Amino acid sequence: TQAGPIQHGPKALFSDVSPAFRKAFARATGRRDFPNFADPASPDYYETDRALFGDFVEFRVQSIIDFQKGILDGPDGFRTRFPDVLFATWTISLARENGLAALRENESQDPGRLVAELRPDMHILQSHYPDWYPQQQTPTYLAKYAPYAGAVKAPSPAMPLGVQLDVCSTCPWRRSPEWMAAAYEQAASLGAGSTTYYEFSLRWEVYFAPPKPVRAVLGADGKAMVIFDQRLAPASTK
Repeated sequence: TQAGPIQHGPKALFSDVSPAFRKAFARATGRRDFPNFADPASPDYYETDRALFGDFVEFRVQSIIDFQKGILDGPDGFRTRFPDVLFATWTISLARENGLAALRENESQDPGRLVAELRPDMHILQSHYPDWYPQQQTPTYLAKYAPYAGAVKAPSPAMPLGVQLDVCSTCPWRRSPEWMAAAYEQAASLGAGSTTYYEFSLRWEVYFAPPKPVRAVLGADGKAMVIFDQRLAPASTK
């Protein structure tokens, strides 16, 4: 596995480069050579031999699609065994210029191809980490997902679309209710009828909204018990 920062351009190459993968690449493409990712002086360096690297990118994209095809439509596949079960496909999206092409090259993401070949019941655009990591990120970043939504809708205009938001994993990054409301509007403007979330945290209200008493019980011993809508913590009780 070789990795690099996706936000700085086409340097993040997450891929199997094992001998078995190289053999599979050779069988599929007829290529005797394999892209070199470490030595800029090599004639096979991926930024030098772009035709070879293009075959590598295409092979990775198709391999991912074929793998999922096998699960869904192969012998005794999921769709045969469970014809009434709906399923969704996912691809990641990045709010940057030429992001659609960059993600295809870097991470084998081709939402249009995926939808056309797998025929899911729904597709979800997942926010990539450079989009949710900035603490002051605004919901308007979703507007830059229009090319991804267009790629999904091109082969299947009626395809239900969803967007995965990251509402963030540490306290300072948690998104407020107002932020979420604006994000819903942005998602709807893309044609998304659904949203879901990526987080390792409790919701914003748990940490920043005042707890509200919802019920009180007076015991036989004369002691009262007050039940709140959420946990009581030193910060929230202020």
